[in-house]
Amino acid sequence: MPDTRGQVKNAKPATAVADQEMEALGEWQKFSEKILGSINKRFDLLDGKIETLMSIQQILSERLDAADEQFSDHEQRIDELESRVADMKKTNDKLLIKIDELEGRSRCNNIKIVGIPEGEERGRPTEYITDLLPKLLGASNFGKPVTVDQAHRICCPNQKRVRDHGASSPGFTSTRRKN
Repeated sequence: MPDTRGQVKNAKPATAVADQEMEALGEWQKFSEKILGSINKRFDLLDGKIETLMSIQQILSERLDAADEQFSDHEQRIDELESRVADMKKTNDKLLIKIDELEGRSRCNNIKIVGIPEGEERGRPTEYITDLLPKLLGASNFGKPVTVDQAHRICCPNQKRVRDHGASSPGFTSTRRKN
């Protein structure tokens, strides 16, 4: 039989071991709670920061939406203005052509001769008017020979004008450019 007396001497009473285990468990729980508390604090800080970031993101999202609406509005207005400018440019180009024509016509010496019977010019109105002017106004009134750039018959005037002016046939218009 083995001697069990030595074991009893070395063995601690069961209550002492249980107390030590309870004390170790209590310290472990305190340590655990301290770690969990630290982790919870960090999560709380992260939660606060995430909420702040989310609110900032919401504000930025609203501002971005407003800026996008303004951008769309400005883009539409720019398109309308570009269209208007293109229309105005077309109108301006037409007006410039018209001004050039009017300036060109204002540089012309135009005369209108009324009362020449139809067919008397024999198909050559420019030569006929070139010969007719010195005969009508006197050759001595011209220092140089008369030059006519263009002559043509104009359409018949209305009957009231014919009665008022005594003209019975269409007239000629002669054009000479100023230098």
